[in-house]
Amino acid sequence: MKVALIALPGKQTNQMPPLTLAYVAAVLEQRRIIVRMYDHALDAAGSWHDIRRRLQTFQPQRVIVGGEDSRTIEQAVAQIHQSYPDILPLLVQRNGTDAPAAVTGVLAWLDGTVKECLPNDLPFPARHLLSLEHYALRAPGGELQTPVVIGWHINTCVSPARSVRSCARWWRRPVSATCYFANPH
Repeated sequence: MKVALIALPGKQTNQMPPLTLAYVAAVLEQRRIIVRMYDHALDAAGSWHDIRRRLQTFQPQRVIVGGEDSRTIEQAVAQIHQSYPDILPLLVQRNGTDAPAAVTGVLAWLDGTVKECLPNDLPFPARHLLSLEHYALRAPGGELQTPVVIGWHINTCVSPARSVRSCARWWRRPVSATCYFANPH
């Protein structure tokens, strides 16, 4: 099966990579689904002709359209619905904090079964599907910075009795609050 993910522009002017859709893509790839991601925010002034041309080349069976504004999502679905009727509109943020809920919804749409995806169940985001060099992710020295939502909550790893292995499971957990990388000693 082939699935195309289309990330719509966010509300901020400084566009970040669509991490939530990158998490969705990683889960789909684990299920041996061929995935392509198209970020419309990289060329927001561009027409839908380019996206339709890319979809026509890829020929997906299903399309997921993700964005932060429901009106923008409806407009995008209207643009491609004639050619690709099996579309999932997905209201998500670009920062990855709502990835577990998005993955749960996508898997329910694909399989018809509802199994809640927990933050610890998520693989690393499929950053290889993103053109990271096109985002404003440069460090002061000019090197490319890549966003990753990793960390653990301080109250989960403060006990000296916990090993690094038991704390390592938290490294993949999306954390919306401040992450503390604590020394357990």
